[in-house]
Formats: sequence, C-alpha cells, structure tokens
Amino acid sequence: MTLQELYNALMYEIEPDLVTDMLPDLADMYANESDEEREERAERYARAFEIFSDEFETILELWKKELLNFKSQALATFKAHAAKEDASHLSDIEHFIDEQ
Repeated sequence: MTLQELYNALMYEIEPDLVTDMLPDLADMYANESDEEREERAERYARAFEIFSDEFETILELWKKELLNFKSQALATFKAHAAKEDASHLSDIEHFIDEQ
C-alpha cells in the first residue's frame, strides 16, 4: 500500500472531499457557496486533517510495534538456528577428536 492509498483510505472515512481524486474538483464543486458555507467547510476540513493526523499516528505506532516484534522474532530464530549449527559443529569436532 502506498502512502497515497493509505491517505485516501483513511481520509475517505473522515472527509471524502479530501481524497486525492477529489481535490482538483473542489473549486468547481463549491463555486457557488456563500462565505459562511466556505468558512464552515474550511473548519470541517481542518477537523478532518486533525482526525487524519491522529489516526495516521496510531497506525504508525502499530506498525512500529509489529516491526519491532518481527525483528525480535527473527533474531530469536536466527540465534536458535545458529546455536544448533554451533552445537552440531562442536559435536563434529568432539567426534573427530574421539576418533583420533
């Protein structure tokens, strides 16, 4: 998923006007709105970006936790595999020495 796709997925649920496909058309869509309506829309958009920022931050924190967990598991798996290999090599050396 690209950042644009993530932005659009989140923003669609918050304020569909602000997805990237809609941005070029906003001026035409709201060409006849009054100053009061324009101000209300601007406030709505500002709230939408605040909500988006909060949700995006939450997603980043979740991804960070998942990444750190994956890293920890990968490292543990590598250590376990390396320990088995080391034990096998040590056993081979001991076996070789015993045969001498």
